[in-house]
Amino acid sequence: MINLPCFNLSGTLSHSVANLGSLVDIRLEGNHINGVVPSNWTSLMNMKLFDLSRAFLTKFKTQTTIPDLHVMISTPFHLAYVTAERIKKAKNLELLLTAGIGSDHIDLNVAAAVGLTVAESITGEWDVAGIAHRAYDLEGKTIGTVGAGRIGKLLLQRLKPFNCNLLYHDRLKMEPELEKEIGAKFEEDLDTMLPKCDVIAPTKLPDTERWLEGFATLDSRSI
Repeated sequence: MINLPCFNLSGTLSHSVANLGSLVDIRLEGNHINGVVPSNWTSLMNMKLFDLSRAFLTKFKTQTTIPDLHVMISTPFHLAYVTAERIKKAKNLELLLTAGIGSDHIDLNVAAAVGLTVAESITGEWDVAGIAHRAYDLEGKTIGTVGAGRIGKLLLQRLKPFNCNLLYHDRLKMEPELEKEIGAKFEEDLDTMLPKCDVIAPTKLPDTERWLEGFATLDSRSI
């Protein structure tokens, strides 16, 4: 049995992705796979998705799409096996993920020969029952960021597809166009913003302690 490294997809994909599974556990396109992820997530993450699942897979599409891929997600027992021929055609391929048990569907020898990283797309948190009691649905929640610099703006952009109510506190307001695009509302007074929030994303500054007292105004269920 071959033990593959685990790989967390969160925040790592910025290129083309091929989904070779019919119902894989990494769901990247809500329109095609169960609607788990918002349909505009891939565009916001600057990714292009090629869905080569059973419903869309043809020999022509597979052969013409593979050379463009940077990341490929495959699943066992599927007709689009990651063969030596396909690996050699994928000149841009950087990462090959297997979303399931086993790796018989991948030619590991060829992958190793070309220096391709092969990893599982699961982690130790795969036990759904073990984390269910900590589940927290972001949709409809109010999320506030303390600080809206480079990182704060990126966070707000990534939260937009989850249909959250977005607030931010900063010394300066965003440009009106950017604020409208992200859908975030400026809160001039931090003490006023905190009680409105279900989730707070704080910044780390030397004087952070000065506003931590404001957490006393949060709902007991807030994060």
